[in-house]
Amino acid sequence: MNDKRRKRLEEIKEQIAALVDAVQAVCDEEEEAFDGMPERVQNAPKRREDARGELSDGNCHRIA
Repeated sequence: MNDKRRKRLEEIKEQIAALVDAVQAVCDEEEEAFDGMPERVQNAPKRREDARGELSDGNCHRIA
């Protein structure tokens, strides 16, 4: 691999790392917002399923 391609790959790697950090930050905010809801709202069947779907589908936990 020549230096030009190696440098380009390193730049892409840094961009991906920055995007992963940004997505993880949003996931953390969502989790904090959910945790801040009253328990009766968290436990409502529809809300619980929505949260489970968003947080468990790999949208957040697979990223790190």
